[in-house]
Amino acid sequence: MADTLGVLDYVVFLALLTVTVITGLYHGVYKGGQTTTKQFLLADRKVFSIPVALTIIASFTSPVTLLGVPSEVYIYGPEYMAGILNVFIMLPIIMVLYAPVFCGLNIVTSYQYLDIRYGYPMRVFGGFMFICQTVLYTAIVLFTPALAIEAVTGFDLWLLILLTGVVCTFYTSIGGLSAVIWTDAFMAIVILTTIVVLIITGTKATGDFSYIWEVNENDSRTDLFQFPLDMTERFTFPNLFLGSLVSNLSLWGVSQTAVQRFLSAKSLSHARISLAMNFPLLIGVLVICSLQGLVMYAYYFGPDAVDGTNRGPPNMTSPDQITVYFVSEQFGDIPGYLGLYISCLVAGSLSTISSNLNAMSAVVLIDILRPFREWRGDKGSVTSHSEKRDTTLSKVLVFVFGVVSIALSYLCVNLDTLISLINTIFGAVGGPLVASFSLGMLWPRANTYGTLIGAVTGFLMGVWATVGSYVQAGQDDMFGLYKISFQWYSVMTLLTTLIVSVIMSEFFRCLDTEDNVKEVDPALLATFIR
Repeated sequence: MADTLGVLDYVVFLALLTVTVITGLYHGVYKGGQTTTKQFLLADRKVFSIPVALTIIASFTSPVTLLGVPSEVYIYGPEYMAGILNVFIMLPIIMVLYAPVFCGLNIVTSYQYLDIRYGYPMRVFGGFMFICQTVLYTAIVLFTPALAIEAVTGFDLWLLILLTGVVCTFYTSIGGLSAVIWTDAFMAIVILTTIVVLIITGTKATGDFSYIWEVNENDSRTDLFQFPLDMTERFTFPNLFLGSLVSNLSLWGVSQTAVQRFLSAKSLSHARISLAMNFPLLIGVLVICSLQGLVMYAYYFGPDAVDGTNRGPPNMTSPDQITVYFVSEQFGDIPGYLGLYISCLVAGSLSTISSNLNAMSAVVLIDILRPFREWRGDKGSVTSHSEKRDTTLSKVLVFVFGVVSIALSYLCVNLDTLISLINTIFGAVGGPLVASFSLGMLWPRANTYGTLIGAVTGFLMGVWATVGSYVQAGQDDMFGLYKISFQWYSVMTLLTTLIVSVIMSEFFRCLDTEDNVKEVDPALLATFIR
């Protein structure tokens, strides 16, 4: 039976929310508050490397990581840990390829790059895909920890969603990116501290690590590198490595949520330092969360449990509740411990949601509204009045996206596991975006219509596979495409986009002789091929 929250648990949880509100108020009123879009969306481009590093790790350490990774390892075994190796390739690619190009341009959103490189249609398409992906992702991030917390504490699901959503929307709309960054820095410390405490205390309660590994090994769960190239399997090394690499590049490398952090740094060197600092942080978080899954499996299924009993799995309504169940059952009698872990989950939600709200606000303002004004004939220079108007509009957009995310979170029922759900979403959208940005920076012959057709084709391929796999789930005569593991969606859409874009770009170059002599601005290309 799960333990309910005590007084100290509530104190710890409310302290977290109080700090976030105060941070938002401080940055919302200090030195006149956020009066320009540069302040609100980019923190005046004056942020040092350490806060940028902390906000990056906090923004992407969501409940998908804190709940989903331990759940995957608990259910399927530590094979998932093999996918962590893609980080050794992902971060160097971002540091060498994407970050220098983005930081070298006077842009606010990553999709402005698509406009400069390809034209406005690609910019709209990229921004549209980002918003669709991010709204769904934000709703899931808001809903899932609330579901897990409610199951073991009795804390009302809808109240927790509303409380988290309102607090996050408030401090993001008031304080802008400055509030998001400094709140994320605090959240990162809470998250990192909590998961380290949990793995230490969890291992101690279950037994030493040799016992934990032995339990998993006896159940044939310790083969980290399954190399057979079977695209229908959930976890083999090629599936995990390649699928996670493309999905992570879409999230960490080219999405507005990540690029906005690069652009807020004082310089490219600060952006690169922040990414380098994230290397050990990201590896550490993923390894610790994976080890939590091993610990919990040994705790519930170990034949020689510490107290002499064979526990068996708890009664859960969702696999992603397992970590909260474990913390509640094992440490719920320690004053403040459960409150600390709940604060960690909520911190993951707040940091991710606030980053997404600010990023979506930037995309709508910079990539949709301002170009529409120019098309309408409003080509006047930026004035203090227009900056104040757009800053207010940005705050309103944050509020609107916050309300939409809260509303969508109430519709998140019958979810698959977090890892499969998020990889499916990012597979359909992330692959075409990574391909479009990469082609633009690496292949000067890529042109507007060829790349646009390729990106749309890749996106439709991902939607087709996603919808079909859900519609025909469990059927014996499933169409071949629908049998492919969700891990391959991002790779499949990326390759589709690349192949179609290259073919169609060459086709349109044959039709348009001027395109053959058109030169690409070197600033839009990777630094090593300029």
